[in-house]
Amino acid sequence: MIVVSQLLRYQAAPWTPILTANDGIQQLGISTTLTAGLSFCASIIMLIASLSAFSANRDRIPQPLSWSVFACLALAALWIIVSAINDGMSDLVYKTGTPLVLVSVAMVFCGFDNHLISIIYRLCPFGAAFFAALAGISFIQAYMTYGWTVFGSSSTFVYFIASFWLSSLVICRSIIEGKRVFFVYILLGILLLEAVLLHSRSWVIQVFLLLLGYTFLSSSDPLLKRVFKVALLATILFVAYRVLVSQFDDFLIAFLDKLGSDTRSEQYRIVFSQITPRIWLLGGGLNATYRFGSVMTGSIDNQYLYLAYHWGIFTVISYVFPLLYAVLSGLRNIDDIEVRTNTFVLILWMCALGGLSVYNVLSINIPTLILPMIGGFVVNRIHIIGQVIQQ
Repeated sequence: MIVVSQLLRYQAAPWTPILTANDGIQQLGISTTLTAGLSFCASIIMLIASLSAFSANRDRIPQPLSWSVFACLALAALWIIVSAINDGMSDLVYKTGTPLVLVSVAMVFCGFDNHLISIIYRLCPFGAAFFAALAGISFIQAYMTYGWTVFGSSSTFVYFIASFWLSSLVICRSIIEGKRVFFVYILLGILLLEAVLLHSRSWVIQVFLLLLGYTFLSSSDPLLKRVFKVALLATILFVAYRVLVSQFDDFLIAFLDKLGSDTRSEQYRIVFSQITPRIWLLGGGLNATYRFGSVMTGSIDNQYLYLAYHWGIFTVISYVFPLLYAVLSGLRNIDDIEVRTNTFVLILWMCALGGLSVYNVLSINIPTLILPMIGGFVVNRIHIIGQVIQQ
């Protein structure tokens, strides 16, 4: 439902100039009754599946994790009611950044269901390749019309981001199983190329971290295999660099110039100068906006600040706590390869939410659905390890 909804939202969406930038284009998805209905139904199914998983596995779910998730669901229900009354059902259903997305935190319970996790892992290679291809097609279509330009929020970024996070899970299984080496490097090479073409230094950093993580995280690899991985990594980076220099010289120079610039600090300065402590504490609601340049916007690149701005600091704490709990638990049990690899992905996810990666937003999308499940999987894996040790 989520995939179909996203495909339909961008099928006929026009490209427009980015109002907050001197150049660049964006493609804002078009919400219809069908796309909104699919997202709404997906949210309901997520909630039902999560509560079912909680009921079946409650003896293995730590109480602090349960309390935090149910606190977030309670706050989500409160904000859904408030938004419906103050802003209307239309905004609540059709907008992308609605309190409905808070339901996704309950997917952490699904991570305790090994059958669901195995299904996700089996689908990840196909999903990663599918979304990488869609991102490439979307980029080519935009390039044929507008040439080299800066990309804003668009189908290209949505598909690229979905492919990146699914690829990160493919890497986890590849490290654990010792399979798909060439597929993983080809996939990561494509992601790196797309990140550069999208003019996004933040996603180039993320792809590099994934490359390094894949190369060095598997402590069980023999020395020869590690040397092979490093050599293959160096070869891919060299070939990618030569292709970019030979084919996209002007674009690459512009991208390298961007690496030394700082655009995030100015946004934070504007945000903190306009938003009052009361709003940070209690939340400004669905349609809260501040002035950024010549436009009014409710978007903030940092998703923790975004949640606090719209839904209050208590919502942020209840949403983030399960992820942080999983990461801290994973770091204390880093010797297990499954815990180590999945914790690495969760750390990247939390950094992305904190503003490392642009357009990595919390909405009803594939990463927001799956990454909380990985947090639950890490905690469940640690519980299983503890039981084995006791036995």
